Amino acid sequence: MPRRQPNECDLLIGLAELPHYSLRIDRGCSLFVAQRTSLPFRDAAEITKCFDQVERELSAIPRKVYSLLVDTRRGPLRNDPAFEAALGKERGKLLFGFRKNAALTRTAAGCMQIERFARIDGRTVCATPDPAVAFEYLGLPLHAL
Repeated sequence: MPRRQPNECDLLIGLAELPHYSLRIDRGCSLFVAQRTSLPFRDAAEITKCFDQVERELSAIPRKVYSLLVDTRRGPLRNDPAFEAALGKERGKLLFGFRKNAALTRTAAGCMQIERFARIDGRTVCATPDPAVAFEYLGLPLHAL
């Protein structure tokens, strides 16, 4: 079991375990976390199915009062045109409507991709490899991920 850091919040509870995302929520801190699994997307249809599932799970969450943290660090790196086009059509089902958005990545290229997507979508997002930076941006205590 990972050791907790001082001032770390451990109130995240499981909402859904999907093939491509683990979804958790902390209702006390108004935080929603979507943690990418290592399973790659096979095709555009699988991307659509994934984001349709995420959208259903989020249907009862009042996004405008919640912050979103997307943890992509386990996800396979990918930026081919077909993937980006399919993701462009579907990502709003997860990303849009939250009070604040932050994303964790493993690489500088991942940060740049997320920042590019945010510009295209007209959103503001803090993309970083450092969880402490993401939680500081969200104005929340560090959570055990």
